[in-house]
Amino acid sequence: MWLGLRDNYAYFDRKQTDWNKVREFYRPLLRDVRSRSDFVSLLERVLDELYDNHSSLNTNLKTSSRLVPTGLDLWAEWRQNRAVITQLRRGFSAEQAGLRVGMEIISINGLPIEEAVARRLPKSLKTINLHARNWALRAVLAGTHDRPRIITAKNRNGVVAVYRLDLPTQTTVDS
Repeated sequence: MWLGLRDNYAYFDRKQTDWNKVREFYRPLLRDVRSRSDFVSLLERVLDELYDNHSSLNTNLKTSSRLVPTGLDLWAEWRQNRAVITQLRRGFSAEQAGLRVGMEIISINGLPIEEAVARRLPKSLKTINLHARNWALRAVLAGTHDRPRIITAKNRNGVVAVYRLDLPTQTTVDS
């Protein structure tokens, strides 16, 4: 996969990905692969290094991240170092939970949004740019298929509240 992408991926000129570093970092992790699930998870992590929503596997696990944009019910961007909701998918979990456009996301699943995004950023970046930070923000907000999301957000009046998404009573992108 690494060789195939090295030779055929069309957007390396637009990315800050050090593809050689990807190989150095992930190749040793192959020795810990014991199952198909382990292998799929490792391949997903390698593809995440491209921070490209068009690069994904044709398979996923319950623990896999939802795909962006199709698996995302809210869209956010970094604006003046704040994670701000810019769009909501009408009738889905984020809107049903009470989130609104313009709210600032403070945390997800108890983790400050800045920390969650920093953990999700690719490991091989030469420099961290806004494009990579926005990709990581949206990937974090999409969550995984197996875990409900809990988002703490602040409205335009400064009121902070907790919003529970992906509840059985809500319409989710997985259903």
